[in-house]
Amino acid sequence: MEQEITGRIHLLNDYLRDHRYDPTEYYGEQDYLKEIPNPCQEPIELLEEYIQIIQNFGKATIGYLNCGFVYR
Repeated sequence: MEQEITGRIHLLNDYLRDHRYDPTEYYGEQDYLKEIPNPCQEPIELLEEYIQIIQNFGKATIGYLNCGFVYR
């Protein structure tokens, strides 16, 4: 189960990293667009934290993550 959850987290992480965020393609060069953060950055950081938690605490965290993160 640990491998499955870790695998799904990696798939989602890869998907988010592959996402192209460039609002200037649609709206042109606008100064206010530079202030808008990449919407994928925070989820990527959270996924990396989940991987670290699983690696550090092992199977004890699988039940915790299983409660609402992966298998909804």
